[in-house]
Amino acid sequence: MATSEVITIPLDLPRDEATAFAELLKRTSYDDCLRRSNRNKRYSDGREEADVMWAGPAPGRKPVR
Repeated sequence: MATSEVITIPLDLPRDEATAFAELLKRTSYDDCLRRSNRNKRYSDGREEADVMWAGPAPGRKPVR
């Protein structure tokens, strides 16, 4: 992670949409991030955009109970 600064993004979703969103996060692969990222973009700490895209929703990839 570049810094310890955290930004909270509250989501108010109906139950079905929240479940579907969690499934989307769970099914997103690193290859998906590679395909959708800008290969020329680098963040302030030198990481490529695909790496940042993959790291961003990591907490959302936990199993849904």
